[in-house]
Amino acid sequence: MAVGTMGPTRDLGPAICTWGTTDISEIFEEVRLTLNSAEAGKVYEAISGGTPVDTIISGYSECIVTIPATRTTLALMKTLLPGGTNSGGASGFVGINPSLVTGKSAYDDGLPLLIKPIVAGVAAANGTWMRLEHTYPQPSFEVIFDLKTQRVYGLSFAAHPDATNGLLWSAGKVPEDPSY
Repeated sequence: MAVGTMGPTRDLGPAICTWGTTDISEIFEEVRLTLNSAEAGKVYEAISGGTPVDTIISGYSECIVTIPATRTTLALMKTLLPGGTNSGGASGFVGINPSLVTGKSAYDDGLPLLIKPIVAGVAAANGTWMRLEHTYPQPSFEVIFDLKTQRVYGLSFAAHPDATNGLLWSAGKVPEDPSY
């Protein structure tokens, strides 16, 4: 393999994302994966004083992908915004109705999120993708209206481990199934 194409998700470059069957290809700047360990539990014994004699691993505290979407369509916004609704199709409007999602399970309603590196202007073939399990969009908008700033609609997707196979995420040649 040539330098610059190493690793399961390539070494460098932008990406597009797919949530279920919805492509999020108009992305501004960076798609950011955040993966943090949960705080480990320390084990103490009196004979060792304040020095831990062991540390117990307790999993991960978060696995989140943040996508700065831009140039979004009304249909895309309706699909990606929890409680999103529209009227009149492409010429109508998008609105948010919080009562449509209050109390819903992000795991049960979650879909796989695929991160696909871009090579020569298109998504690379599966084999360099990353898949996060049971994700659900959470808007994190800070939209600026001025003469020089591009409008960006931030979306975060928190992953939850799959109950069947236990996976939180995988990379390389991943399953392409758009749902569970």
